[in-house]
Amino acid sequence: NTGLVNVAIAKQMLYTESRQVQSRGFNFNTEIDYPIYPDITGKLILPPNTLQADITDDYSFKYDVTLRGQTVYDKVNHTAVFTEMVKFDLIVFLTFEELPQTARDYIAICAARKFQRRILGSQTIDGITKAEEISAKVTLENADSNQADYNMVDSTFTQLMLAR
Repeated sequence: NTGLVNVAIAKQMLYTESRQVQSRGFNFNTEIDYPIYPDITGKLILPPNTLQADITDDYSFKYDVTLRGQTVYDKVNHTAVFTEMVKFDLIVFLTFEELPQTARDYIAICAARKFQRRILGSQTIDGITKAEEISAKVTLENADSNQADYNMVDSTFTQLMLAR
């Protein structure tokens, strides 16, 4: 029975760690200019796997929105009713199987380290997994930046500075 309890705890820690890591936002779980259309009641309902949502610049002059559950509320007009489609930049939660291998590795190591600290409490194992966690994080961030093709020249801030 003890083993089954530990398995349940480990699975929950893996899920929680996955949500925490993915909440940071990576290229693989970010949707840019994602259109949300009002439903028949006029509400903008975000996808159920949304972790974070930010209205795009095209609409930020018109609305000041906040999330209330999975719906959008406009603080300027004091309403949750919209008459038009609005675009958002979303960070979405992906299942473990949908994640790239580098993200799975990092999440698994983080979850294992937390599990080990809470259940076993070994300082030796903690030191070993800490080094693995750092290495996995660097690998994840490098893979994500390569995939995203970040470029300072394409940055809006850089373009504004060059225009001066």
